[in-house]
Amino acid sequence: MSFEERLQLLLSHELVTREQRKIHRLEKQARFRLAGQVEQMDYRASRGFTKAQIRQLLEGHW
Repeated sequence: MSFEERLQLLLSHELVTREQRKIHRLEKQARFRLAGQVEQMDYRASRGFTKAQIRQLLEGHW
């Protein structure tokens, strides 16, 4: 593996690690009462959202 490839791997790992730490810090700072995931969302409840709308939001189409 060349020097450039190793450097690229190292930098990529550093960026991913920083992003994960940032997300963890922001989640902790937000102090959510409940931990939730989109996969656990109950679409039967009358929240006024459809699966298609949630999918669009997750893809960044808003």
